[in-house]
Amino acid sequence: MLVGSIVILWLCHLSDSMEAAKARFFLGVVQVLVSVMNYGSPLSTLKLVFQRRSAESMPFLLGVMNLFTSMAWFLYGVLLSDEFLQIPNFLGFLLSVAQLSLFVIFPPPRILIY
Repeated sequence: MLVGSIVILWLCHLSDSMEAAKARFFLGVVQVLVSVMNYGSPLSTLKLVFQRRSAESMPFLLGVMNLFTSMAWFLYGVLLSDEFLQIPNFLGFLLSVAQLSLFVIFPPPRILIY
């Protein structure tokens, strides 16, 4: 995580030497990548879910909140016609639906609220 943060800071520093339109596009692409990784991070336990046939290792509330947050930001991006808001949040919505569907397919013995 530290290495990722350093890389992001370095990329932001690179944008200082660019003209405004290129820097905005460059930072938008960085934001899209970081947002999609953030939304997809709960799926890091996917192998464990398939091995145990249980979604117990996945954070349920995080999936629910990611679903609502990504949907709200996607709709806001539609209102603004901003692709840098629409793309990562639509992908985040799909990843959240995938995560929550695992709770239906592989129901845990109990859902941990944390």
